Amino acid sequence: TTQLTIVFFFNDTATTEIYTEQIVGSVRCVQETGVDPSSLRDWNDEYQSIKELPKKDLIQRLNSDKLMVKVLNDFVEAAIEGAKAVVDGFVTPLNPTDKPEEYVYIYNSIFFSLADNTIDSYRDSGAETIATRTMTNYDLLNVKILHKRDIQELHVLNTALVDYAGRRIVAQAVVPGVITSNQKQCTEYGSIDEGKNIYCNDEFKEIMKKVCQLFSIADSIDFVDEKAETHNLAGSYEIKGIRGSDRRKYFIELIRLLPRDINYTAEGHEHLCCIHRPELVQKFLLYKFTEAEAINQMKVQQERAKQQKEGTEKEKEEQTEDTQQKEEEQAESNMLKLAQKYKFNTCLYTKAQYVLTESHENDKKLLEELADFVKTKVIPSLVQELSTNDISPICDSKSVSEFFHMSGISMRYLGEVIRQCNSNKDQRHVKNLLERVVLTRTLKNIMRKKMSELNFMQIPKYIGLVFNTIFSSPEDKSYLEGLENQEDIFKQKETQSQQQKQQGQQAQQQQQKQEQEQEREQDEVDQKDKSKKKKKKSKQNQKTTGTGDDVALLAQQNLFKVIQPQFKLETVTVKPSELWNEIVHIAKKRYSHEFTETLDKLVFQQKASYKYALLREVCLSLGIVLKCRDYFSIHSANEQGQQRREKKKEEQAYSPVFRLEDIVEVRPLVKYIDHTCEDSLYHIDYAQKRLYEGKVNEALEAYQTCIQILINIYGPAHKDIASIYQKMAQIHLRIGNLEEAIFNQKQATIINEKLYGLDHAVTAQSYYKLGLIYFSIKEIDSAFKMLFKSLYIYNLICGENNLNSVIVLMNLSVFYRESEQYQASISCLYEALERSIATFGEESAYLIGCYQGLALAHYEIEDFNKSIDYQNKCISILKKYFSDEDIKVKDATMLLNKFKSSLEDKKKQKLGKPGENKRPFGSNKPQKPNQQKDDQEDAGQLSQFKNEQRQKERQLLIQKARAMRMSQKQGGNLRPQFQNADILNYMYQNQLLTRMKETEEEKKE
Repeated sequence: TTQLTIVFFFNDTATTEIYTEQIVGSVRCVQETGVDPSSLRDWNDEYQSIKELPKKDLIQRLNSDKLMVKVLNDFVEAAIEGAKAVVDGFVTPLNPTDKPEEYVYIYNSIFFSLADNTIDSYRDSGAETIATRTMTNYDLLNVKILHKRDIQELHVLNTALVDYAGRRIVAQAVVPGVITSNQKQCTEYGSIDEGKNIYCNDEFKEIMKKVCQLFSIADSIDFVDEKAETHNLAGSYEIKGIRGSDRRKYFIELIRLLPRDINYTAEGHEHLCCIHRPELVQKFLLYKFTEAEAINQMKVQQERAKQQKEGTEKEKEEQTEDTQQKEEEQAESNMLKLAQKYKFNTCLYTKAQYVLTESHENDKKLLEELADFVKTKVIPSLVQELSTNDISPICDSKSVSEFFHMSGISMRYLGEVIRQCNSNKDQRHVKNLLERVVLTRTLKNIMRKKMSELNFMQIPKYIGLVFNTIFSSPEDKSYLEGLENQEDIFKQKETQSQQQKQQGQQAQQQQQKQEQEQEREQDEVDQKDKSKKKKKKSKQNQKTTGTGDDVALLAQQNLFKVIQPQFKLETVTVKPSELWNEIVHIAKKRYSHEFTETLDKLVFQQKASYKYALLREVCLSLGIVLKCRDYFSIHSANEQGQQRREKKKEEQAYSPVFRLEDIVEVRPLVKYIDHTCEDSLYHIDYAQKRLYEGKVNEALEAYQTCIQILINIYGPAHKDIASIYQKMAQIHLRIGNLEEAIFNQKQATIINEKLYGLDHAVTAQSYYKLGLIYFSIKEIDSAFKMLFKSLYIYNLICGENNLNSVIVLMNLSVFYRESEQYQASISCLYEALERSIATFGEESAYLIGCYQGLALAHYEIEDFNKSIDYQNKCISILKKYFSDEDIKVKDATMLLNKFKSSLEDKKKQKLGKPGENKRPFGSNKPQKPNQQKDDQEDAGQLSQFKNEQRQKERQLLIQKARAMRMSQKQGGNLRPQFQNADILNYMYQNQLLTRMKETEEEKKE
């Protein structure tokens, strides 16, 4: 519409082209970079004014939440585009005379800085630049906490962290008046020169006391500046308070709101980035509170016992009422005392110099208790939770890091967790998962550091070389080790692409020549009509002089393909031996883990599925986008090596697994403030309470109102909406409303697939649950489809040998057995058994279910010998974990006796068939024909009776299995070692078999 109006007002073509280029350029600038040159947004004012809106009514809260979500999303989009512009070099720094690491930028009213710009404030001597990224993560974490708490007169900055092409960019809203004025004039709390000048304002101090109470840190610490003046501050002076020109009080650099981790203060770990997470502090305080309450309850019970012995009944009633009130008052007072007692000094083991007081030793002891609490209490419980026998979303490095952080443990404890997993043989799969996480994180650190030093044209070459060195066969690695110029491996493919381009250009030139000849013929025919010629000339001029469309096309294309360097670049080399040594060094230094094997002998190099899982995690951690094709063949590494030898004999050229065309682009990754709605959390808690009380309808209504609130704020696609749909599906399944259960679970799967993508554990888990619901209503075809989808996703994410795929295969065997496809059921169980042995070992408790299922499956097809063999294996493993008097061992032995008795009956039927020459015992006369017929009739009736009894047994077992699965979905608890496995509930309910056996024996007698 803008182009049409310009052409209407201006008759000259040159002026129209100029104005169209300007307007199209501005529109493209808004769409691509988020910058509108005509009107720039004040991000800080929008954020702070929305937080200051009234929140008395529900409507006011919903409106403020909706506006806050919109502002945060717009800020994140603008921050991403601004960070890309900064990294690409399209923005000039405000301080071009300083070092490149200290550059700061302002773009679209957002303040950008590099994460490596203040290395000295983030580390002691000997630390790496990676520590700065960790500190920015902790800073953003504290900003998120303060954003949720919403303390009065406390203002934080809207912040986002963008990782792009190996660089960390910190995007913050601009504090009004800070850039134009001096920092010393704006700073009213803390210190900006490492304690030389300390500022203390009473208004800021009162606000900071509330923050210290929230984080359980010391709110009264004395510091001395260079003038020998003492200043009493709440918290550390590294936290800075700034008063903007809008008279608001802003707090920045909130790193020292968390205590130091003294487990990492020895040599090799002397960097200040090792800080405890707030979840760990909350766990520690809760642990101390429960201990104190237990001690107080013991004292109260002793006092009650003494009073009851001395007093009468009336006095006892009066004393109980008084003691209850006293107990409540004492509990409150004890909580306050403990909260004042357990306050961490965040200045310990830092550069901050403070005045030593009497509580200095107590503060050190408190930090020692917290450090010991991590290793003795938190990590063992985390290992137990990781080794559950349930479908778990913990499958890759991202889910593992989220689980660690929820438990309060940082990722630097990966080595300690792996060492504790080595002590238990049943946790071998957890060890393999964590080793893969260590490998991906070390590769991420190495590649990120190198990518930040390279030019954009060199980044895809470096990525291709790293992937080729890691995922290639041993022969290929030795070839790359001896190759001097490793970029030559991409030249063959580049020459082919250049030939294709030349062929395409020649074809285009031929087409243009043909078009020109046709135009000449038309000109000769239409020489009389001059108006047509003018129109043709105007069209040709429009083709030659572009109106900005060519620039838009170039901007939409990949940056790697558009930019062509006019100077010679240094060659990129990646030696496999050097890369592996660097991986081992960083894994030992950063995560305290030692790789005992070489890269070729690791589990991740054995199968193609493991390679895909590792490749996926590395790409997700760095934002690398690859072309969708089959990179790894189905064969193993040894077969690939044989194929390589055959190719070398045939003198074929080396063909890399990854080429330059496979690396499509590098996308930015962002961390930002995630706003949560308090009203939705209230309705979720209310629904859970009503569900616990048995009021199902009220719980469903509360969940429905919560969904409406979330849709009003976030839109139809949000993770909380999906989780609520899953909860409602479970409730409807418990009631018996199967159609509603399927509808809600379908909605949850659709939302999860949109949010997380197809290759995510959450979507696989939602498909798995949907398949179980389909199976409960006997829609077996759709149930099979859902379970096969979840199995495919788990194989793609984790590789073939993992716990989730084993559980899915065992449930598939149950589905096949229900549909009377016994051979398919047995094949699924064999596949699950092979994967379990490869994952857990030959003597693991996870094999009990497979052996039990195979025994039952062979019993149903009357293959009693194999059923007895598998049942014996099951019992031998059970006796290693349980005593002989345990219920599970007794049930398994009863089932074994049942298998043996049925085998004996089958043998008797074969030997005891009536024949023509058979005669009664003690006589030489043959039997009469009538007597033989009677015996045959009796044998037929007996076999018919046995078949009926077996059918009844099978039906009862199937009904029992269904009931157990339904009770499991409703929250039935088993022992923690065999918790929530559907097939295990089906296997160990064998008491009915013994009853049927007793009735059979009575009838025989």
